[in-house]
Amino acid sequence: IRPTMFLFIEDDPEQIKRHRLEDPFRCRPNRDAKALAMQQEQAKLSAKSIATELCVPFHVLKAGDVEGVVQLLQERRGELHV
Repeated sequence: IRPTMFLFIEDDPEQIKRHRLEDPFRCRPNRDAKALAMQQEQAKLSAKSIATELCVPFHVLKAGDVEGVVQLLQERRGELHV
């Protein structure tokens, strides 16, 4: 695959915990918000490192920011067609 960018979707750790508790289909470790925050930060750092290694832009958006995703994709599409 040849990614043209990395997009990391982040959320409030308390919200992540709520989503996990409300998901009846997946079995996940029971982590508190602090542990989820640390895990999310590590995942973001890893994703940024990979994007840097691949020389592609790295973006972070909040969960639920549909307009932000649309805008980012429109901007990227314009860059790719230049």
